[in-house]
Amino acid sequence: MPDRIAAMRAKFAAVLVDQKVTAKEAKALVATLGKDAQAPELAALRELFVANQSKFEPAAAARIQKLLGDAPAPGPAPSIVTPAPLPPLPAPVTPARKDLPDPAVLDKHADTLKWDWLPGSLFVDGAKETDVIQGQIANCYMVSAFAAVAEQSPDVIKNAFTDNGDGTYTVHLFNVSPEGDKTKNDVVIDGQLPLSYGSLSYAKGADRSELWVPLLEKAFAQSKGGYEGIGKGGQAGAVMAALTGRPNSYSAMYAGMNTDAIYDTVKTAMAAGKSATAGTHGEEDAALYAGTGLHAWHSYTVLGVSEENGAKMVTLRNPWGRSEAGNDGTDDGVFKLDMASFAKYYTGVHID
Repeated sequence: MPDRIAAMRAKFAAVLVDQKVTAKEAKALVATLGKDAQAPELAALRELFVANQSKFEPAAAARIQKLLGDAPAPGPAPSIVTPAPLPPLPAPVTPARKDLPDPAVLDKHADTLKWDWLPGSLFVDGAKETDVIQGQIANCYMVSAFAAVAEQSPDVIKNAFTDNGDGTYTVHLFNVSPEGDKTKNDVVIDGQLPLSYGSLSYAKGADRSELWVPLLEKAFAQSKGGYEGIGKGGQAGAVMAALTGRPNSYSAMYAGMNTDAIYDTVKTAMAAGKSATAGTHGEEDAALYAGTGLHAWHSYTVLGVSEENGAKMVTLRNPWGRSEAGNDGTDDGVFKLDMASFAKYYTGVHID
């Protein structure tokens, strides 16, 4: 019996890392005690539940309450002694949400955007590159980096957030020097987001009920003094480094170059779990992109490289979640280019 109690407590400590317990995690917690759970084991579960009830999602709390409500009391079998009923569990207490100062929106949106809370979850089925959709702000370098890290290292995105349980989040970022030295840069934000008529205007999740994308963008805005600080272009490599804590590198490209080295660099980096983005030429070269489905002064997520029928290819994603080169009939922003075209239309590759 002590072994099962110890296993249950260890399981509870593991699921509580993100400061919440889902219904699935509650089911796994109960499973550690088995279907023949005894009174001392149930008492240990009750103690953990009552002390941490605010961290249980409603469905998870209901599962635990059902088990404890049906549990037999210690003593002889019910045929000999009728067990005393367990006292009712206290009602869940929802802490008041803190309202923290918010970063200033873009100057041009100062009179049109309003801060409010959106219903939803921090994550829906984990963090993925397809979650990321750029909004009405010129920070493609940032959101393409979010998608790059989510694609290669989803746990980095997940672990960047601590839900403080009061409507606020601590977002764990890094300052990384050119020499590779890193220092922690924790940013505390509340869950309010800038909305226009109840909808997100800046970065958003493909599933609007998934909130990690706009909240991560808000944390970067907070760290840069407002959305103006992140909305006028920037370096995707610095954003990836702020998330991973690793130094970043940049490999320049130009039309007509031998792309074998770039191909090998990207292939090796991504095999090692590193993230990559690529940027196009500036708006002065907009004519270069006429009819290509590509856009000047824009950053794309690099999803990988491959060899197909003897040709070396790179797969990219537009952080808009649409508008792509080629005609594969999906318009999800994902497309492939041969390496010669990649070098022609892109200025270089950022790798974290």
